[in-house]
Amino acid sequence: MRRRIAVVVSDVFLRRLTPALFPFVRSGRDYWIIDISRPVGELRKLIREVRPAGVLTEELPGKTSAILDLGFPTVVADSDEPRKGAISVDVDDWEIGRKAATFLLQSGFREFAFLGNRSNYSGQRGEGFNRELRRKGYECHRHVDSEKKGSSYMEYYRGHAPLLKKWLRSLPRPVGVFAAHDPLGRLVCEVAMECGISVPADVAVLAANNDELLCNLSYPPLSSIVIPWPRIGRMAAELLDGLIADGSNAGKVFRVEPGDVVSRESSDYTAVGDPLLRRALEMMRQRFWEPVTIQQICRALNVNRRTLELRFRAELQLSPRQELERLRVGKARELLMQTDYKMDWIAQRCGFRDAMRFAVVFRNAIGQSPSAYRRQTQKEEGAPGALARKGTHTGHFSPKRDKRILS
Repeated sequence: MRRRIAVVVSDVFLRRLTPALFPFVRSGRDYWIIDISRPVGELRKLIREVRPAGVLTEELPGKTSAILDLGFPTVVADSDEPRKGAISVDVDDWEIGRKAATFLLQSGFREFAFLGNRSNYSGQRGEGFNRELRRKGYECHRHVDSEKKGSSYMEYYRGHAPLLKKWLRSLPRPVGVFAAHDPLGRLVCEVAMECGISVPADVAVLAANNDELLCNLSYPPLSSIVIPWPRIGRMAAELLDGLIADGSNAGKVFRVEPGDVVSRESSDYTAVGDPLLRRALEMMRQRFWEPVTIQQICRALNVNRRTLELRFRAELQLSPRQELERLRVGKARELLMQTDYKMDWIAQRCGFRDAMRFAVVFRNAIGQSPSAYRRQTQKEEGAPGALARKGTHTGHFSPKRDKRILS
């Protein structure tokens, strides 16, 4: 007999989580979709009528507790609040903040700001961001957006945002701004443009969620940290099975590691004061996919290698070679996750002289071989390079056109 599961979520979460449920349908589960935006009384009535073996839902004030009160085995996604008899699954929001700080630091910024909202996840992301900056000896300017109550995640128009304009104008420049999620990141880009502030030259913007729709509707396109929704969805489904079967893990909270930064134009700026260093970094970002060497870069810049090494160490606390390899490994990770191309092809397209050198550098950086990384990530994401097999890739990379994943 097939097991009936009520999936009580918003349209946004339906898009995020349900693709991970497809394999479970083949294993005897029926997923019944209920829109969480319905009034509470209607929502509870519908769930009772479905008579599910369990419920998969999301964190939404005023709705989640009413669903839990029905007494069905329930997993709440995108929540880290312990609940009696239920399971919570969430991304590690503190780690998202830490990754944001690391990315902006590695981009050369020395002034930082955080734009959040009044949600719990925003507070945790801001705390992780600020904690990492303080650890490195930097301060953070903060602002809490006064968004309207009940505003939809996907709704964009927000009026003139006078307080946000005032805050943006007050920030030192250049500054790296981390927005708690993609809608706020897009808002920063729009408000900055209204204020005559250049993005990314004056204000570089990084957000979180990596919602492709929002990030690519933004101008300029928005850099964002990946939240691995397929992994969260699969974990939620598996945990719900156990909860239904024997109550296992009831009351527990599970956190999932966030993904990498997908770098787009909103943060594509090298914020270092040293003109030589800025030229070197820009050259690396433009040519990392070629088999260019540090010595060739030095010749192009008319500088000896020792000088370049010292400048990198002083400003970025890494070597030119480490930065070049970081860019190459970042692109390789993207290709390993999203395509089924062979290792020698990926090595060539990421600037490595051969597949053997690629494997050595990749293992040193990531801690596992490229093949092992591909198996792990494609299994987790449930998408083994489908786009590449359909021939959507052109076979040539231009860093000015292609998004880049940087760790």
